[in-house]
Amino acid sequence: MSEYIISCCTPADIPVSYYEKYDIKPIFFHYILDGKEYNDDLEKTMSLDEFYQKLKDGSDSKTAQVGTGEYIDAWEPYLKEGKDVLHITLGSGISGTFNSANTAKDMLADKYPDRKILLIDSLAGAAGYGVQPVKAAILRNQGMSIEENYKWLKENVLRTCHWFYTTDLTFLIKGGRVSKTAGVFGKMLNICPLMHIDNDGKIEVVTKARGRKKAMETALEKVRASITDPKEYDDVMIVNHSAMLDEAKLLVSKLEEEYPKMKGKIGIQSFGTTIGSHLGPGTVGVFYYGNFR
Repeated sequence: MSEYIISCCTPADIPVSYYEKYDIKPIFFHYILDGKEYNDDLEKTMSLDEFYQKLKDGSDSKTAQVGTGEYIDAWEPYLKEGKDVLHITLGSGISGTFNSANTAKDMLADKYPDRKILLIDSLAGAAGYGVQPVKAAILRNQGMSIEENYKWLKENVLRTCHWFYTTDLTFLIKGGRVSKTAGVFGKMLNICPLMHIDNDGKIEVVTKARGRKKAMETALEKVRASITDPKEYDDVMIVNHSAMLDEAKLLVSKLEEEYPKMKGKIGIQSFGTTIGSHLGPGTVGVFYYGNFR
């Protein structure tokens, strides 16, 4: 069986320690904050606490995906070593990066005809994307070949579940996901939209809750509906937040109560700059393998 690496892009929003723990190779997205471009480099250049404070203070952030040349630069050293590549991309419903990765794959195939580059469109975002390379790494460590791993990931893409809510409508209004009129009334009534990623990999508002307590309970109800055997559930699960660490910890404690085998296993990580630029501060969510969406 040929040796292979697993790579993903940094909008996977997994705990930074997971990259080393699971031997996942990160490829950096980019963001433009107040006109200056930065690498989304796992907080080396700027901490996410600082990033969200700047958003709160009125800074403007835009994102830029990985280009074809950057994929080539990331993968070629491993191909030269005789290793294959299994790469999972940010969902095509959110970003066009799958196309850039596919172009890089085709260009490298001519140069390294004996090597494999297999691509998965995660049809996911944030840690709903991130649970996929983590799962792939676990399966690789269990002895799966790259072909077997690719097949499993493809068959289970739509088992990645996303349930996230925001307590601040500012960035949803700014991005056009909530109209200005609805946003004004929503703020007055303390409305928290509950969102997920649909089967096409796009963000969809599923329902609205009055207040963060009700929003969290509604999210937990959605999780219950997607996990068949809560007492035996033991899979990859990550909680993301944007400047809402206490809320994220509370959500983790509630999940651990309902899914006892997950105690101490649920990762917590801030939404990165890519998803954070669109959702802004005040968002919390849980991402995991469950039943099909």
